[in-house]
Amino acid sequence: MDFGSSDDEIKAQWERFSNNYHPWHVRRTTSTTVEESDTSTPSSEPEQIQQDFLTKWQALSTLYPGLPIQLDELDMLGQREITLSHDWGKHHIPTQQKVVATTFIHSNRTTFQSHHVYNQQAPYAFSIQQQREYDLVITHLQHNTLKPPLKIIVQGTAGMGKSHLITTIKSTMMRLAPPGQSPLLLLAPTGVIAFNIQASTIHSALRIPIKEMIPLQGQTLANFQESMYFIHYILIDEMSFIGRRLIQCIDMRLREAFPTHNQIPFGGRSIILFGDMGQLPLVKDIPMYASNSCGGTPWRTFTTIITLDKIFRQIGEQPAQIAFRELLSNLRNATPTIEDWQLLMSRSSSSLTFAEQSIFLPSKHLFTTNEMVSFHNKQMLLSLAKPIALSTTEQKKGLACSNPDDEQLQSNILLCIGQEVMLSTNLWVEAGLVNGALGQVREIVYNDGEHPPQLPLFVVVQFQNYIGPTWDHNNPRNIPIQPISQGLQRQMPLKMAWALTIHKSQGLTLQRATIDIGNIDRQGMTFTAISRVRDLTSLRIHPAFTFERYARMQQSPHVTRRKEEEARLKILSDAQSTVRSI
Repeated sequence: MDFGSSDDEIKAQWERFSNNYHPWHVRRTTSTTVEESDTSTPSSEPEQIQQDFLTKWQALSTLYPGLPIQLDELDMLGQREITLSHDWGKHHIPTQQKVVATTFIHSNRTTFQSHHVYNQQAPYAFSIQQQREYDLVITHLQHNTLKPPLKIIVQGTAGMGKSHLITTIKSTMMRLAPPGQSPLLLLAPTGVIAFNIQASTIHSALRIPIKEMIPLQGQTLANFQESMYFIHYILIDEMSFIGRRLIQCIDMRLREAFPTHNQIPFGGRSIILFGDMGQLPLVKDIPMYASNSCGGTPWRTFTTIITLDKIFRQIGEQPAQIAFRELLSNLRNATPTIEDWQLLMSRSSSSLTFAEQSIFLPSKHLFTTNEMVSFHNKQMLLSLAKPIALSTTEQKKGLACSNPDDEQLQSNILLCIGQEVMLSTNLWVEAGLVNGALGQVREIVYNDGEHPPQLPLFVVVQFQNYIGPTWDHNNPRNIPIQPISQGLQRQMPLKMAWALTIHKSQGLTLQRATIDIGNIDRQGMTFTAISRVRDLTSLRIHPAFTFERYARMQQSPHVTRRKEEEARLKILSDAQSTVRSI
């Protein structure tokens, strides 16, 4: 659904939309049920404050329109009469354009040259620490035959200009190198992050499979070594995504890429890691610093530490922005204060007017669990009151094939015009069609005589950040997305995306967000969620949470171990800065 581009348009759309929208949270208490149990700690908040917020929240919930949700309605999506009686052969795509759609991405992907530059809010000069990192790398580039490989960690919290520094280093290296011989391999752990800095994903560039790591052989190995021939620097963004297993895989693959240096860590290449260890922990892996053995061994080779200390994303010297920056700093360091909690509660549902809340209706909703995300997405889908196509996975015969950047394809996908979706594979990183790209469904096109639950021929999606060539000249960001094959399955690589898990939001900057932080704070959960926006007015907290919940972030053993490692790195960073200033 198009809610409009201005606040007034959004408010006006609310009246029409509310007839079909029955919010999922009307019968929900302020405590979020999660899979894991948690232990409580004595609350330091006044009892009266808790009661006041609970009363306001309960009163607000009665303002929402509609009846309580009927779960069977959500279970019947894609099977209701409005869907069964719909003519799925009807669409607005001209025949010639329909023909082009089936080969559009494949035909353009190999020839498209992106001139995309990371979109910083405004140009700015380097901070002292940014300049130090830049000078260190470029000086090494100009004399690299005389110096040992760099092993650098550049750490800084969200919004400290890491991406700006990365793209500046990249552009300088490309300018100094002969054409086609750039010495830099720029990597990122996800498609969204890769697109932001025009990088390649770690798994694709280094041929790292999702499951078992096996050595490359034969022509595959020869081709890989040839592609890496000029590389002397590997720069990796968002190091918090890299766990002990993955750093071992990177080390192993680089030793294969450079066989004359296969006895040296990372094949004798310079490695520069960027990121913030205060972000969310890894899924199915443990942090690089968590052990002194195995994955911990490569981590300990990084002895040059640079700490960025100037925030650019939440920039501004107004009192509200200063307070927001301090709040984020306390969140990251797991040092909650009652003042910060009260500031966040000023953005809770109970503190916002009904008109203010309606502005957040089309905003992304962030939750802690997949179940809550699915429930909200289905409720939003139902509220559109349109035919919904149920797309069922096709089983293929033959050899299994997959892209290491793909997420697991879903068995059943619900598709509807006006639906918010997320791409679940890296179709075309340079153009912005990456795993995590957000868009909206504009058309669903079937082969003649076909209909749900068969797979569509393609789905037209308008992507927010698409920068490639035009398929629809009237709508330059409309792109035809076809089913893909993964293993022995074939399915549409799309997911509903009115709501996301907080894990999935990592790496995104959102214009507005409604956030539910749940009952349990895993390392970095609250910080990652709230730092997705640029200022406090772009944030809505729902439901309100108690100070007791807010203070639990201090109890995580992961936080304790991470802060110990950060303290070690800080000592190294300070010592190196002191030496350079003498």
